[in-house]
Amino acid sequence: MTRRDGRQLPVEPIAAGCQGRSTDRAAKDVRRSRGITVNAAASGFVDTDANAGWLRGNPEAEVYAAGRAALGRVGQPADIADVVAFLASDDSRWITGQLVDATGVADP
Repeated sequence: MTRRDGRQLPVEPIAAGCQGRSTDRAAKDVRRSRGITVNAAASGFVDTDANAGWLRGNPEAEVYAAGRAALGRVGQPADIADVVAFLASDDSRWITGQLVDATGVADP
């Protein structure tokens, strides 16, 4: 992903169990030497093409996923995109090594 100012922003999926550890380690590796911040956003149940096979058109799955979320609904791509956009912006310049919980999940 490339910002309008030309800054490259790598966006990669990371296995859920590794996100926090990988983010923290990567941030420590590059923060001083390159001035780069490294953060991740954890998403929960989101209605995307990747989840379409089990979620879309399956009322039981939709009820289950929505029931786990604090807001009582399945997440939408824009819910996660807004968090990622913030992390990619200059507004987050002092945040590094963090896993931002954007799961919407109230019940682990």
